[in-house]
Amino acid sequence: MKIYARIFTLLSFAAASMLMAGCKSEVPGYKDSEPTESSSDYGYLETSSLVMQVIADSDMESYPNSSNRAATTRAEVDTETFLVKIAGSDGSIQFEGTFAELKALSQIELPVGAYEVTVRSDDRDTTPAAAFESPYYTGSKSVTVRKGETSQIGQVTCTLANIKVTVMISADLAEDLTADTQTTVSLDEQSLVFAKDETRAGYFTPTAEKNTLKVQLKGAFADTQEPVQFSKEIANVSAGQWRKLTLVIAHSDEGGISFDIVVESFVQDDEITINGTQGIWEPLYTEEPAIAAPSIEWTDHDLTQPFQLKASMFDGYNCTESFQFHILAPGNIASYQVEITSTNDAYTQWLTSSQVPVPFDLCQIDAAHAAAATLRDFGFPIGDAVKGQTDLTFDLAGAMTPIYKMYGDGTYTFRMTVTDEEQQSTEATLTIKVDRNNESGGTTPSALGIEWAGYDIDQEYPLSADMQIDIKCTAPAGIRSLKVSIISETLDVTEAGLPSTFDLADISDPDLIATLGDEGFGFPINDKVKNQTEVPFSITPFVSLLMNFDGLHKFQLEMTDNEGQTITKTVQLRVTK
Repeated sequence: MKIYARIFTLLSFAAASMLMAGCKSEVPGYKDSEPTESSSDYGYLETSSLVMQVIADSDMESYPNSSNRAATTRAEVDTETFLVKIAGSDGSIQFEGTFAELKALSQIELPVGAYEVTVRSDDRDTTPAAAFESPYYTGSKSVTVRKGETSQIGQVTCTLANIKVTVMISADLAEDLTADTQTTVSLDEQSLVFAKDETRAGYFTPTAEKNTLKVQLKGAFADTQEPVQFSKEIANVSAGQWRKLTLVIAHSDEGGISFDIVVESFVQDDEITINGTQGIWEPLYTEEPAIAAPSIEWTDHDLTQPFQLKASMFDGYNCTESFQFHILAPGNIASYQVEITSTNDAYTQWLTSSQVPVPFDLCQIDAAHAAAATLRDFGFPIGDAVKGQTDLTFDLAGAMTPIYKMYGDGTYTFRMTVTDEEQQSTEATLTIKVDRNNESGGTTPSALGIEWAGYDIDQEYPLSADMQIDIKCTAPAGIRSLKVSIISETLDVTEAGLPSTFDLADISDPDLIATLGDEGFGFPINDKVKNQTEVPFSITPFVSLLMNFDGLHKFQLEMTDNEGQTITKTVQLRVTK
């Protein structure tokens, strides 16, 4: 009966919250009069309630010729012409037109259900992929229409969907270059040419989550007419970013001038209410690292996937498969930590007897160290052969011989973390699997998965009383832990003695087992989760409780398998009354 007592406590808390909310002055969701009741399953969407917000920017810069870049203000963003589409969950389009046309309708009658309101600043099908002064804003919001009720759209925030680029030439460099000097910025097949005194911003359509801009300066020195050419790549550029490129003199002597580009990145993250009273957005400055972070590559292999060792990969006692690693660290290697672990206890004991630390730093291991000989046999460089290096190559084939020939079945991991003198770190894990009874196995897939049946688990959804929230967790290597965190804007589950975070694979409290297990919410507990390769469960029993609390409710699911791999997904449910 404890579970019912706790649910009653939560519902009592909900009633108290709603009573307090009832003391406030509320505005009805309709304008002049209540809508006519309909016997069919229809409701109303108040289209005039849409509030458009755009993340805009403003900047004023002084150029070498003393001209100024014109500031972009909120008044220059014409939201009346923005394109709005309202589509049902089945893909049916209920409205498609401009923001002005939608507002003029006041309200529209729609079948009961969930709808997606999407907004675009213009039709990209007729706009060049790269163009000057061509920002493209997009935004969306989910709304729910209930029977006989009037729902409001509310605020839709539009953010920059392309990449903004401006190019400046520093004053001292501009004086040395001819007037026809120009800078070409390219992203894949897109390119824009910036004249020496160009003041406009260029906008590029991203082709991936992370993009690379190519910059090329061509011109001549004003005094000698000697040709000038310089190029550089700007990596990791994303939609919504403003990359301010300034060409500068990096070095100057009697032998000539060398160039460089200073990159300033602005991320637009503050909302501007169009025609409102909020102040103009000031961009947030973040400096790009001057030196690239370290990288770890296993030549001709994918480090993200486990690798199965087989007898065919050995010539007698020696491994013939390439385990060559290539490390690049432009900022000089300061630390190279390695942690070797295994599910094979005999192998772990052998490492201990060989005095191999867990973990160890190759930069700190010298020839006198007790583990030096073992690590060299594995193929690791040590000491000064690692510390301070910028380009390092080694082969770990030697480490595979004892794994396969001496110790056999199990999973072996080599977790490597390289840190440079700029304190930038990169981590990668080599995972080796051995099953000597299955020599045809090849690479074992790592298909960790958390799915919500019938829904995209990465999206937020409006919660309805009949919603089914059925989850399936998949882990071929077996589940080590399955943590559930309940994160809510308005509901505090601890009020009823339920923890906000719990691990379904490791619950010992009898009361909590009763609350979460078959006697309560019906979650699988302990052995029904631990080491299982597939676990289905449902969050549906929480629906009736959550419906009493307005706001966004999240169920964050973090699953780790027996190989140490982790996946995190979050069910996002919004209650709006």
